[in-house]
Amino acid sequence: MRLGGGGSIAVGLVAAWPTAAYAAGSGGEAGPSEVVFLAQIVVLVAAGRLLGEAMQRLGQPSVMGQLLAGIFLG
Repeated sequence: MRLGGGGSIAVGLVAAWPTAAYAAGSGGEAGPSEVVFLAQIVVLVAAGRLLGEAMQRLGQPSVMGQLLAGIFLG
């Protein structure tokens, strides 16, 4: 079964899951995977906010911009 456009987001989130830090027994230190995961979240929120504001200025609902941001980043 083939996933649509959202498949790459799921792969990016799964790839950033902090399993390596737990397996190594790092004692809760933030490794690179946590930083990548947080960066992905920040980019998603920022892009959604920016495109939402842009759509409102065009007279459209902001959710349309948020959906477009998700599609573009996916």
